[in-house]
Amino acid sequence: MKTLINVCGASYSGTTMLDLMLGNGPEAASCGEVGAWFRPRRHDRIELRCPCGADPCPRWQCFAGVPEDQFHRQAMDRWNVSYLSDSTKRLSWVLDANRWAAEAKLRVVNILIWKDPVTHAYSHWKRGTPIGEARRRFIRYHERFLGLKVPFATVHYDDFTRSPAAHLAEVCRVADVPYFDGKERFWARRHHNLFGNEGTREQVGKDHGGVRPPQPFPIEFLRDMEVFEASRGHDTRQRRVVEALRRFDITKVDSRDFDMDRPRPALATPFWYYEHWFKQSYRSLFGRLRPPRPMGDAMS
Repeated sequence: MKTLINVCGASYSGTTMLDLMLGNGPEAASCGEVGAWFRPRRHDRIELRCPCGADPCPRWQCFAGVPEDQFHRQAMDRWNVSYLSDSTKRLSWVLDANRWAAEAKLRVVNILIWKDPVTHAYSHWKRGTPIGEARRRFIRYHERFLGLKVPFATVHYDDFTRSPAAHLAEVCRVADVPYFDGKERFWARRHHNLFGNEGTREQVGKDHGGVRPPQPFPIEFLRDMEVFEASRGHDTRQRRVVEALRRFDITKVDSRDFDMDRPRPALATPFWYYEHWFKQSYRSLFGRLRPPRPMGDAMS
């Protein structure tokens, strides 16, 4: 059965990496953060720039004018694949993608890759974001994701990068995607994924690449983290989020949880969905898109 895999995660959580791995194979493809093309927030998301280097890319040229709610189904048909991974992490898109998949009779699997709160904070801190703001983003994204009530499984980033082959095999088991030795070597294949982390995408099509295991934190970050932790007290919201994410770890979830014949709760539309819609409509109407993101500050 044709399957859409939504690779979700807060910023800098490894979504591009996992997306490319799942799209690595003869029956699979990665479309990257395609939602950023249909619903651009920045000027550099309006034009298609495929990493294959072709301008225009023949694989994407045919999708001009295709409605967003028909994209996933048409991409699978035109690219002749059974598995399509989409790493658009924006939750309003994830909610819509689950609805579109149901209408198109696609099996849909939601995989959330997440970092430990300290590791997540460091990913933002080294890019200039205060630790407190990083923590707020961590809690907000995951609380909203959990509130969607879609079936999902989680992948812990640090565990994944320590043994990517073993964890990718578990993801493939749950998503019912064929796994083969070396599937994690996404850089060995030319992909046509849109946007995402530039450092990860730059490995595509190269003779060598790799997944970096967790590295020691610099002393400056640890000092800032110690000050932050001492000032905030016990964070019950963060603890509840982490506990919920661990309960749905990829090693504890059955692939049958995503079968189409299983009963699904009606997907309610949360208030923040309309906030996203209003902001998108405002930007589109008045052209208030953000400037391009610096190359070193790309999203994971």
